[in-house]
Amino acid sequence: MTGGEEPTTGRATGTAEGTGAGDGAAMAFRYLDEPSLVAAGALDMAACMDVLEETFRLLAAGDCVMAGELGSSHGLEMGFPASSPFPGMPLDGPDRRFAAMPAYVGGRFDMLGLKWYASNVANRAKGLPRSIHMIALHDKDTGVPRCIMSGNLVSAFRTAGVLGVAARVLAPEEARVLAIIGPGAINIAAAEAYLVARPGIERIMVRGRSQAGVERFSRAVAERLGASRTPRIVPVDSIEEAVTDADIVSVAISGDEPPLLPTRALRPGALVCLPADIALDEEAWGQVTIVDSVRLYEQWMLEIPAPRESIRDLFGVQLVERRDRGEAVHPVSLGDVLTGGVRRADDAVVFFGTGGLPVEDVAWATELYRRACELGLGVTLPVWEHAALR
Repeated sequence: MTGGEEPTTGRATGTAEGTGAGDGAAMAFRYLDEPSLVAAGALDMAACMDVLEETFRLLAAGDCVMAGELGSSHGLEMGFPASSPFPGMPLDGPDRRFAAMPAYVGGRFDMLGLKWYASNVANRAKGLPRSIHMIALHDKDTGVPRCIMSGNLVSAFRTAGVLGVAARVLAPEEARVLAIIGPGAINIAAAEAYLVARPGIERIMVRGRSQAGVERFSRAVAERLGASRTPRIVPVDSIEEAVTDADIVSVAISGDEPPLLPTRALRPGALVCLPADIALDEEAWGQVTIVDSVRLYEQWMLEIPAPRESIRDLFGVQLVERRDRGEAVHPVSLGDVLTGGVRRADDAVVFFGTGGLPVEDVAWATELYRRACELGLGVTLPVWEHAALR
């Protein structure tokens, strides 16, 4: 395969992916495995954050479309029954689902895409990630496939990258202390994003369920950043001890009972990032409350009836539910902050929650796909030489 600009025509022999010209034209797409994505820059957190910031500006301008009545859906999730008379039927379990997340992203991306993934906690016993992701990119007009790629790295970096974008605009400029509540996979990736956003961080306070988890976090962060760039990591025994002096707090703990975060323990001006389930005291809801997209949670209100068991503990869901009950809360979208529509006081505590938007996956995947085209990475696979049905 040769590199160069993103191709738009091709033949199945010596093919290039894209839209064929004329009736029955050949069609092919580029396949990118994980090593190809790494070579294209999938581990470049700063670049990912730049792409995501651009995407949130497009979202604020209205140059993006997702599924659902409001055009803002997280996607379609399929669950499984608790029991079945059919021996091959998948059964319900922790974090078990199959989901599809379509989106169009405008601007320079100008791409239609879909992330789909299967999630099952039992995967870990088989040496697999809990969730396995794939991403497809398509021509926006014809639907011709441009690329199919491994999606786990794309998904992990966009999840962390959104937190980094928030830290760029919401965290104190002179941030020195980061608190990690839950040193698992999300916060391992997020730590790098926070350090890209605020390179002056000198200390990471870590509250985990076990010493082994804290040690895994420490090793993983040092491996990604290198010894010279890794701040001092300090294990602590309580959430209060972790957050008291923290400029940025990141809470990502999985489990049946989300952790309770005490607002009074937070320092003035702190940014609290909430990419997972959370329990907050009443004082928290009077602070500055920002989410990735308010419309995402409004869409969820339409799609999932109360009590919304699967999403009820997400910060954005709790926030919009409180607003809809008439409480004095004021949710704001990140895109509106980025475009200058919202300002914050330096001493205000800011809570920022995420739920996951398909536009994030499509934008970062498009960036990596085009880099791969330039570098000649991946494999071109034919769909047809001539369409059997026309």
